[in-house]
Amino acid sequence: MPRKRHAIEEEVTLTSHDNIKPRERKRRKQNETSVFNTKPVTSETKTATLETKTATTQLNTTTDPENNSDSSVIEIFSDHEDETEKRPKTARIAGSNVTIEKNDLKYLKPRQWLNDTIVDFVLQMYLDQYKLHSEVYISNSFFYSRLNQMSQDAGRKSSFDAIKRWIQYDKIFSKKLWLIPACEDHHWYLIAVVNPGKKKQFIAVMDSLNRYNASGKAMTLIKDFLSCKYLEENGKTIPPIKTLVRPIPVQENNHDCGLHLLRSVQLLMLHRSKTLELLRLIINIKGHEVDSDRLWQSTPVPSRKQLRQALIRLIKS
Repeated sequence: MPRKRHAIEEEVTLTSHDNIKPRERKRRKQNETSVFNTKPVTSETKTATLETKTATTQLNTTTDPENNSDSSVIEIFSDHEDETEKRPKTARIAGSNVTIEKNDLKYLKPRQWLNDTIVDFVLQMYLDQYKLHSEVYISNSFFYSRLNQMSQDAGRKSSFDAIKRWIQYDKIFSKKLWLIPACEDHHWYLIAVVNPGKKKQFIAVMDSLNRYNASGKAMTLIKDFLSCKYLEENGKTIPPIKTLVRPIPVQENNHDCGLHLLRSVQLLMLHRSKTLELLRLIINIKGHEVDSDRLWQSTPVPSRKQLRQALIRLIKS
């Protein structure tokens, strides 16, 4: 016995006119014409058509048991898919324009370098978590990369002119701390500007490979940027800026530099005075000796697993 066809198949399959009576042929021709002379598609007609097709499909699958195994027709005429399910799930920190997607989590797999999105997002997460917006400003990782590239291509003044409007004056000089994540030669490190524009300002680099030559170059670039920004806004020279390069605990492999950068930021946020004094080689604060080993141990390097779990919670929320 031949298998029955779906109602939808009967609408679109060309039927031979052989052996068909004239009256039946005329009726079928009118039906075929009506398929093409349809009304403009509106939300109402679209809904009505969908309901009709769904009912037709359900009727056919009920009357023909063989069609129960064919789910393609049911899926075609099922309710509209939720468009939001097709979009990647994301998370964003309030007040920040940094967005992270689930796809970025692959950079938290073992022996992977953290990408710029992970670093920028976690830094903003720390800033929000510790509620330090009034005291700390954090640039995104693109800032230093662009500044470095422009200085090589066009020189100091031209590089400043190209990016001077990226950061408003108050965002830097009204803060106690300006943190700049830097990635150079596939290596992450942190540049910290303490008390920018003030008399006791200084720049320090926290590099888990302790590369002194690279640190010196980075501090010079930031120092020049600060000087140009201050001069343009105030019409006078900025107070002297000291630069400090101090050794910090060294990473044990070639892929954890991003994690060490995050630890350096946490130290400056949670134990700022002790960390800064240690960088300035002041080992005694008001009679209390600074134990460098204990200070570093107080804030361990975050693990990829910890970061991944925290970010997954944010993406799902």
